[in-house]
Amino acid sequence: MQNKKPLLTRVSSVVLALTLLFTALPTATAAADELTGSGATGKPAATIASEVSTTLAANLDAAATATSLTSGTGFASGDLALVGNEVVTLTTVSTDTVSVMSRGTTLNSVSTTAAAHQSGDTIRNIAQNIQIVLESGDHIIQSGDKIVIAVPADFDNFENLTAGDVSVTTEGDGAVSETETFDTTDPTITITATGDFDDANEAVTVTLGSTNQLDMPAAPGNYAFHISIQNAADQTLETGYALLSWASEVKVRAVVAEALILTINDTAVDLAVDPSVADGEDFSQYTILTAKTNANSGYKIQAKLSGAENASSAQLDGTDTGNSSAITSGNAETTENRIGYYAYNSQETTKTLATLKSEGTPTAFAAATAANLALYDGTANGVEATAPTNEQKHTIYYALNVDYLTPAGTYEGTVTYVALPTF
Repeated sequence: MQNKKPLLTRVSSVVLALTLLFTALPTATAAADELTGSGATGKPAATIASEVSTTLAANLDAAATATSLTSGTGFASGDLALVGNEVVTLTTVSTDTVSVMSRGTTLNSVSTTAAAHQSGDTIRNIAQNIQIVLESGDHIIQSGDKIVIAVPADFDNFENLTAGDVSVTTEGDGAVSETETFDTTDPTITITATGDFDDANEAVTVTLGSTNQLDMPAAPGNYAFHISIQNAADQTLETGYALLSWASEVKVRAVVAEALILTINDTAVDLAVDPSVADGEDFSQYTILTAKTNANSGYKIQAKLSGAENASSAQLDGTDTGNSSAITSGNAETTENRIGYYAYNSQETTKTLATLKSEGTPTAFAAATAANLALYDGTANGVEATAPTNEQKHTIYYALNVDYLTPAGTYEGTVTYVALPTF
């Protein structure tokens, strides 16, 4: 038997993704050419250069406002950090100790909840280094030329950076000075070449973030780092930009069906008895039911013997010519001229007659255990499982007990098993 019904499950997940998008911008002057780089379509590239992370040095319960880190390098007062699915604000950091922090911080309009974390769990600094890689298009950078990078105002903690948080490397022999101008109001960074570059394809890598790092903007969106190459007379020679895309709050919806499958290994059972042999009993035949379900609270199995909907008239009917007698259902372990069965919440294939009879409960129809199978009467008295299962087996032994008052012949009936899931 299979019972399925669609179940809608909504999962809200927060995914923080960084994607590089590049398109052409108008040049600053008619004479200016475009910069090239390692980005798409040859434009300069802006990427996340590194991630600062460490582990908790002690357990952290949901109400704690202080903790210790395995290494505090790269973490500073005021930083946001991610541990598990929770964002925390590190209010006060000294060496490897966070003495004050706020729990369950909201990031990008997505709220997080304070939760318990274990020693050894990873904690990541949400502030990041941002790396910009560029090449001049046609112009070979000469000593005295300037690289000017305009940082989007959305990086609102740029004012916390200093000249020491900006580093520049060149691919060839080109040389640059320390940051000549670091304007946190504009905000721009100006880097001056102190030596001639070898060619126009010599890459320049500018990293923003060291002791202090940039926080990603509070709102998702596309953020352009405008770049220009100027000569000593402040004339623009080449322009370009690197676009950093910041996406947040991706909602995922999954549909999972409520499912229950009940199968039986054998759909025909033959019981044979001689009233003069073995006390007219046959307890040897069985079938095995196998259930699979994702029902949260499992299921119960009930049974109905053909003949009637109520227990008093369920029976096996005589089918031979002239034989209209019936064998009624009941406790075949103690009462003659009855058909019954014993049920087990497991796979049992080696039960003996003596074992079956000793495990029977006379007050119940075909009882075997405390959780026994009963006739299908609308109540949930049955073989069961209390949780989801990939494969739970139940063995049903059939019991027949007759004496000389039962006419010879063939008696037939059908037992219908019904699995009732609890979702």
